[in-house]
Amino acid sequence: MIRFRERMVGPVGAVAREPWVLRPRGPAAADGIVRVAGTTVGARDSVLDLADLHVHVTGTDADRDGYRAVVHRGTVHGIGPEPLPVVCGFADLLTRSVGGRRMHYRVLVLHRGRPVVVDGVKAVRGGVRTAWTATTSLHTVVVAVDPSAWSSGTDAGGWTRRLEEGDVPGEVVAAGVLRVRGLLRQGTSLRGDVLGFLTGFLRRTVVR
Repeated sequence: MIRFRERMVGPVGAVAREPWVLRPRGPAAADGIVRVAGTTVGARDSVLDLADLHVHVTGTDADRDGYRAVVHRGTVHGIGPEPLPVVCGFADLLTRSVGGRRMHYRVLVLHRGRPVVVDGVKAVRGGVRTAWTATTSLHTVVVAVDPSAWSSGTDAGGWTRRLEEGDVPGEVVAAGVLRVRGLLRQGTSLRGDVLGFLTGFLRRTVVR
């Protein structure tokens, strides 16, 4: 349907290992993220950079009137001393939720051989005035998950299934709000049915 590249960067603060469970992909998957991300406002322990995410929108979500996408490449800076390649991930874009719409991103990296999930959400309440801030602000938690929970195997397909199935225990170790960077590059990276996607994107952004 459509492909594009996206980058989101921002300061994150350390969290005192708050217990967390990755929720199954769906309407409640991003619940709680905005609250936790708000607890570290002003903290600058490190900078988290989700660089060059390759997002492939595969179709629409008829039940929630939004888009389903796969994140199949990218690099995460700021979790360890070295950049970490994205193993796999997904995104649900502008799907209906309580009080508006959401853009939910979830990607997996391996830090020293252990799975770490970056889980983020853009809360879109509808309306022209708030559209810019809402669609460019990603409330984010970094979750160190229990390696034993990945019973589906360590191949890319197994990782992806676990990300979607959820019910994975872990601990939030950092949180913050990232901002979209390089909008011009993101726009020029669009490939596919660009007009159809942008028309639907704009409609969903301003209408709940």
